[in-house]
Amino acid sequence: MAVAHQGRTVSAVESVQVTFRALTADEIATYVATGEPMDKAGAYGIQGFGAINVERIDGDYFAVMGLPLGRLIELLRDLGFSYAFGPITVADRGVR
Repeated sequence: MAVAHQGRTVSAVESVQVTFRALTADEIATYVATGEPMDKAGAYGIQGFGAINVERIDGDYFAVMGLPLGRLIELLRDLGFSYAFGPITVADRGVR
């Protein structure tokens, strides 16, 4: 992901390993028949029916969802922003 602000750009890569439980051919066919995996990267939706197929996640759940929030906060901090469980502000300037 990359974040740009006032001519500066910072970027990072977030890696997550998702392990599925063993699935039978019938379970796979039934899941595909729901239509859920058809428009998803990786062909499953961890936030939907596909959640029951996931045995383990090594990494940031939110990266699997599509936006690694922890990494985003780190990149924003590198650009001078801060987050304290409220609005994101520019450090030392109080700009929101």
